[in-house]
Amino acid sequence: MIKLNDVNKILNKLNLNISKYNNSDNYKLAKIFSTQSIDLVIDVGANIGQYGKKLREIGFKNKIYSIEPNKDVFNILKSNIINDNNWVASNFALGEVTKKDKINISKNTLSSSISRILKSHLKVTPEAKVIETQDIKVYKLDDIFKDLGEEHKSIYLKLDTQGYESYVIKGAKESLKNITGIELELSLVQLYDGEKLFFEMCDMLVQYNFQLVLIVPEFFNKITGRQLQVNCIFFKEGSKILN
Repeated sequence: MIKLNDVNKILNKLNLNISKYNNSDNYKLAKIFSTQSIDLVIDVGANIGQYGKKLREIGFKNKIYSIEPNKDVFNILKSNIINDNNWVASNFALGEVTKKDKINISKNTLSSSISRILKSHLKVTPEAKVIETQDIKVYKLDDIFKDLGEEHKSIYLKLDTQGYESYVIKGAKESLKNITGIELELSLVQLYDGEKLFFEMCDMLVQYNFQLVLIVPEFFNKITGRQLQVNCIFFKEGSKILN
């Protein structure tokens, strides 16, 4: 049997390489981060730190700033990052305006949102059922950005805010001038009240000079097979990845 390493020894002479990981989502993300020299990730809707953990696993060693509004989940997040000196977290939400608000806490915590969860979501994911609400503080990214990103040159904004993405973007108009890449989960079917769907969000980000570079299928209806959400990565015009 011909081994992968043996094949690569031959291909390396031609500046080519084969890897069983080359098509994985994590491999693509690692390549994107390397190409763009990302030095700060603002992780909005961090939950217990799953995304940040993935970044560490793919070799990202620079700063992660996580934001999570659910108080109970935030406490777990804090304990999970206690030994990582380059990963910090805050307990609030981001939105269009600075205000006090409430967040709907789902049984599975991952579906929790400031927006009302629709029956279309609950039909597919019963564990998204709201079990309580919490009082939270909401900030505009523009109001806190100078404290986060002033010293960084290549900033990546990751949003997992369950239907609240458009409000976060509206509160980040000035910040987006200094942000290189944006990753966010977009719905193809409305799952939250007031949620802007895939094409609307793409149009919004184009207005801020961002181009779509990667789509990864995510949440789908396990009964019918219908795709409900996709994870999308956008980069600003002029970024290395677009050249």
